[in-house]
Amino acid sequence: MSYQSNVVRNPQTVEYGKFVEIQGDSRFPAISVIRQQYPDYSEAYNIPLSTQPVSSVDIYPKYGVITYLANASDINISLSASNIDIGNVGIVDHYTTGTNTYQQIIRTGTYVVSGIAYELGALSVKPYGITDVNVTNTTAVSGNVTVTNPNVTNTISISTSQTLPVSGSVTVLNPVSTVQVTGTVATSFNPTQVDAFNRLRVSNPLTLFDSSHRYRDNNLWSTLSAGGGSVAFNLTQGLMDLNVTNAAGASALRETTKVFAYQPGKSLLVMNTFVMGASATSLVQRVGYFGNDNGIYLQMEDDVISFVERSIVTGAIVNTAVPRSSWNGDKLNGTGPSGITLDITKAQIMWMDIEWLGVGTIRTGLVISGQLS
Repeated sequence: MSYQSNVVRNPQTVEYGKFVEIQGDSRFPAISVIRQQYPDYSEAYNIPLSTQPVSSVDIYPKYGVITYLANASDINISLSASNIDIGNVGIVDHYTTGTNTYQQIIRTGTYVVSGIAYELGALSVKPYGITDVNVTNTTAVSGNVTVTNPNVTNTISISTSQTLPVSGSVTVLNPVSTVQVTGTVATSFNPTQVDAFNRLRVSNPLTLFDSSHRYRDNNLWSTLSAGGGSVAFNLTQGLMDLNVTNAAGASALRETTKVFAYQPGKSLLVMNTFVMGASATSLVQRVGYFGNDNGIYLQMEDDVISFVERSIVTGAIVNTAVPRSSWNGDKLNGTGPSGITLDITKAQIMWMDIEWLGVGTIRTGLVISGQLS
């Protein structure tokens, strides 16, 4: 856009020079006006009736208003965000005149289109509406490859003619259904996963304790109730009901008559089926593998659900609770991979596996749709 700064069409304008003529911009074309001047056929002028009107064309250009910013430092604009989605951005392919490739800006880095690397400084792009990424020849990747939420086909195809060596791990997060691999997948195990003869180490479950109440209390548990608490067999559901009143100190406890000591070098798997009551102020409900001094259990205190580690290693009982908001797996609040919100008042299966040789790791969670969460 250009303009004539010295042209002022209206000399009566108080702010001289405020209006400028816009030239060379097709968005603001000048206006053409055709004038027809007809002759005066009255007797005073004695003009022949055959005289034709005279045409003329007047051009009225478009004008703009110049606004001056007296002190630009008085206006501050700042943007602060981890990700700014600005929708579709047209990227001109400089190697093919007139070709536009529409992308979305998502993160820093470099994007490659048709083998051409586009350096975007602090930005990079991902394909908009493109579902296939073709790898030609051999491309080595050093590090971890993560595929988050594959497209609706949920297919990651690896053909025999196009290889993608990865030094690290490949993780697929939240596939809607399955991930299909076309071709042969070579799998190698960590040296610690095989024995001295290169045989894969596997785990064969051995039942140490199994308890059910099909027709009556099976007498494998001891019962303790106090302050208005009670324990009763539910014949129609084949389970034991533990109830308390709202009196202070009311309690109902069930504990196995046997203690299942950990065997060093073996993973101990514990599974509990339970139904907790609705939350209430000052009501504490627990289920798990624990006693007075040590153990792991699931707890609902008031309306807060937590996994709790109990330990007496310091000489005093310490209960370390991890509330659901801090779980490192599926928090079961509707935002996790399962999309499920936990209803603790429905039948649930809790699991935990324990490693302990003086020290060790404990994993615990709930069984959701047949999967350990």
